[in-house]
Amino acid sequence: IRVKGTSVGAVTDNDGKFSIRASESSVLSITYVGYTGKEVAVNGENALTIVLEDNSQGLEEVMVVGYGAQKKTTLTGAVAQISAEEIMKSPTPNPTNSLVGRLPGLLAVQTSGQPGADGAALKIRGVATYGVNNAAIVVVDGIERPSFADVDANEIETITTLKDAAATAIYGIRGANGIIVITTKQGKIGAPKVTYTGNYALQTYTGLAVGLPAFENASLLNQSYINDGKTPFFSDAEIQKFRDGSDPIGYPDVQWFDYLTRKFYSQTQHNININGGTRVAKYFVSAGYAFQDGIFKKFESPYGINTVPNYNRYNFRSNVDLTLNKDFTVGIKLGGRFATRYQPSGLRSSSAFSYDTIEGMISRILQVPAYAYPVTLPDGRITANPNIGTNIWNPYAVLTRFGTRNDDNNTIESTFNLNYKLNFITKGLGFKTVFGYDSYYNNIERRNANWAAYVYNPATGQATLSTDTRNRDEPLGAVQDGGVTEGSTNMNLQSGFDYNRDFGKHNVTALLLGTRQLIKSTGNTAFTAPPRASQGIASRITYNYDERYLVEFNASYNGSENFNSGLRYGFFPAVSAGWTLTNEPYWTKTTS
Repeated sequence: IRVKGTSVGAVTDNDGKFSIRASESSVLSITYVGYTGKEVAVNGENALTIVLEDNSQGLEEVMVVGYGAQKKTTLTGAVAQISAEEIMKSPTPNPTNSLVGRLPGLLAVQTSGQPGADGAALKIRGVATYGVNNAAIVVVDGIERPSFADVDANEIETITTLKDAAATAIYGIRGANGIIVITTKQGKIGAPKVTYTGNYALQTYTGLAVGLPAFENASLLNQSYINDGKTPFFSDAEIQKFRDGSDPIGYPDVQWFDYLTRKFYSQTQHNININGGTRVAKYFVSAGYAFQDGIFKKFESPYGINTVPNYNRYNFRSNVDLTLNKDFTVGIKLGGRFATRYQPSGLRSSSAFSYDTIEGMISRILQVPAYAYPVTLPDGRITANPNIGTNIWNPYAVLTRFGTRNDDNNTIESTFNLNYKLNFITKGLGFKTVFGYDSYYNNIERRNANWAAYVYNPATGQATLSTDTRNRDEPLGAVQDGGVTEGSTNMNLQSGFDYNRDFGKHNVTALLLGTRQLIKSTGNTAFTAPPRASQGIASRITYNYDERYLVEFNASYNGSENFNSGLRYGFFPAVSAGWTLTNEPYWTKTTS
């Protein structure tokens, strides 16, 4: 107990009684571990009765860890967790973008602004392995899954990161880059509660380069030629035309990025969910819709091409938990997403400047100098300029006449878990099984078109047909290769025993699980990847005395078919210990 704003303080006795010197106008600040603090005005009173509200829930807070959960006060590994409330403070269609700056040790960088493909790349404490597969593992409801980028944020209860070896060793070699654990919401005992959440937002881009006006660009190009000892590319008369804008067809000045894009474009989300249950059955049912508009403006196309990218996604989830008796519980979780992503598209290549992605198209647009082309000739024909570069065409034509790309992504993820208490064998022993069956389906349809481009001669005012591949008008053709279909079926099984028992001030917990994962890939290509399998044993033992002295041992013995015979298995142990100094009796007296 302290007099607010001073160093005067006191401590209660075992019955909660205390005495303190304070003026009639003073305010007392009362705090105690496990209770909500309170401030009380003296108001001239000599005797006060003060009651604090219990807040021991914080001490009992449970943190999600590998294959289970632990009390926050007994953790010895590096673990960070945020709740649904934190996630919904910045609601985005892609929940990976809601994590920016919210979890210590987690680096989240959004690598694209393309609708439906704008997820953040997630790294935990940097990169621990080299190569392509250096991202953190994602675990949703206890099952390893490819991503959570298209999960509705309204379905998420907690997001946890496991960061150090002590926390990730139970996953073996797969945990080298850290683990991100997602727990979805579950039903709570009570009458049905219906919740609706909706939002509308405007997106905008940041940090993109701005093209130079035609006069400045052309002048700098000339200067570069002079610096190399060459004749300037443009004559003084041509430079003057760029300066005064007297011939916008022969000497154009088009800021292509500004001409083709919008500063603001919309996104919206809607979700409705029902939560409730009894002691026997609890349920959480959710349905959501997300829409994202794209960066490009709407232009008329002679081929009926929509120039505005967009993304539509429908989410649903049903989580049901059944308590069949005091020892036997069953959980059934079913989540699904059905999404369509559209964009105007064109030439597909492995180059970073491919026209097959939005960021690739923007990169190409930013390459086009303002003096390259007019948008069209006065009669509507598209212009060409052979002096600009390879595969760099009129950006307006690219948007309105090049082609389309449609992506359909369908996901079904199911989780079945069973828990049975074996107290008849020994107190604290339990059996658990978790089975996950997931199906992922992706279909990509590309359709190409073409246009006739004309090279304009400003000296004669004549336009001649281009001699490159842009020499004919062709409307949208058939779907290339009949479409590209890819998919996979993932099966995960975890089965084993857990143990949790107190012996006075001693607490012992243990976990022993057998794990098995099988991934079957499918596709319509000549080569289909063979099934990939991994299996192993995961274990954990923890001991704590009075929540003061803590020891934990995690280990995994797992193997993968990705490696040659004889090199497939490895053992990955980790030991950690902790000392909660503030739980020592002498520390409490010192701080008081």
